This record gives sequence, C-alpha cells and structure tokens, in this order.
Amino acid sequence: MKLNVLIIGKNSFLSTNLFKYLKKKRINVKKISFKEFLKFKKIKLLKYDFIINCSINKSYYKKKYSKKNDLDLVCARILSNLNSVLIIFSTGKIYGPGSNLKENSRKKPIDNYGKNKLITEKSIQKIKKELLIFRLSNIVGKKNNSNSRKITNLFFDEIRKNLRKGLIIIPKRNYFKDFILVDDFIKIVYLSIIKNIKGTYNLSTNIKIYLHDLAQDISLYTGAKIIYSNSKTFSFTLNSKKLLKKIKMFKNLKNLRKNFYNIL
Repeated sequence: MKLNVLIIGKNSFLSTNLFKYLKKKRINVKKISFKEFLKFKKIKLLKYDFIINCSINKSYYKKKYSKKNDLDLVCARILSNLNSVLIIFSTGKIYGPGSNLKENSRKKPIDNYGKNKLITEKSIQKIKKELLIFRLSNIVGKKNNSNSRKITNLFFDEIRKNLRKGLIIIPKRNYFKDFILVDDFIKIVYLSIIKNIKGTYNLSTNIKIYLHDLAQDISLYTGAKIIYSNSKTFSFTLNSKKLLKKIKMFKNLKNLRKNFYNIL
C-alpha cells in the first residue's frame, strides 16, 4: 500500500526538493500552498498519512513571537484530532551557539527565529501527538529558480549573489557552521517517513566548517576576491546520531567542502 503525503508550501526550496524526491520514490505526494491548505476540508485530509509543513511567515522569521504568524501551530490545530503525522522543520538556533549539540542540550536561542521555534515546539507538542520535528542546521543545494516568494536568506544565497560581482563576503570573525546538502536532507526525511519515525531529532552532518576555510575553497575555484565584513552570526553544529541510528542510515553524510562546487 502506497503512502500518501501532503506537502504545504508550494514553491519553497525544501518543498520543491522533497516533492521531486518523494514522487521519484513512487509515493503518492501532493504539494499545495498554505492558503490552499486552509481551504481543505477535514474529510480530504483524512487520506494523508504524513503532512509536511514547509511554509513560513516572514514576520515569524524576523519578529518576536506571535501566534497569528505561527503556521506550524495553525497546522497542528487543524490536524489535532487526525491520525496523520505532522512533520515540521525547526532549527538548531534554538540551542544557541555550541558544537556537537544534542537534542537534550541546553536551549538558549539568541535570535527571534530560534526563540520563536522553541515556543512553537512546546506549543504543538501539547496539541498534536502524531508529530515529527526536525531541528535543522544549514541546508544547501542548487537554487530553485521557481521560488518567487523568498522569506529566508540562506548562507549560499548571499554567496551566489556576491559571486556575480566577483566577491566573497564573510565575517571577520572566523565562525563555523554545520551544513547539510539537500540530497542528504531529503533522503533522511524520506527514510523517516518510510520507518514512521516520530519525536524530535537533529538533522545535520555535525561537520564543523569554518567560514574562512570555505571562502578560500570557493575563491580558489572561482577566482573571486574575499572581503571580510563586520557582520555577525553564530557558530553551531548538531549531533544527528539519534536520528541516523533510528532510520538505520550508517553511511557518512556528504561533506560540503568536498561538494560545494555542485551548488554554486
């Protein structure tokens, strides 16, 4: 019997890649906008085994928490009495800076997005039992040209934009990041669906990559000039052993520094 999956978020980077992969795996998958989801009657939702929310409100991403901007919470309320598993994407930013962060590590977010996602996680766990939460790091892959409505500004979006001017602009301070290639990301989500995993899990490579090293790699490959700015970010890596063990994925995840040229 085929699984039925509904993806909310029509043109986002995550929804587009997930849709293509799940369709290739011959899963019955449908992709709709958040507005279309709100118009769905509950009787239609009953047929879906998994509902994945990839949509996000711009104000939720940038401003202080407000329930009206929490699309994950809206989904959880609509699906509260249904057996379908709701999958949402949280962020490693809920922990704050650190390395090898585990699911039970101290939560100390330092920006609005991290704070908001922590509130969301706690809220929806009270109203939706059939739930899978992925705490993500930095997902990277080839740009989705069909995405006309852009809310988040990913690290490699800025890299690509500046490369058109022959520049690589990174902070003076040598922060480190934890990147996961979108190919690995969608495979892990797929395996989690197949194995009917529920709970809260980190999803990343736990590979510490310093931005100065990555900039040097890209500069050697493209010839672009490196410029150091006063911009700030923070450093963190996520330990995903709990999830990878659960889905029995024992092969090493791809290292971005060895594959970055595939996504520029």
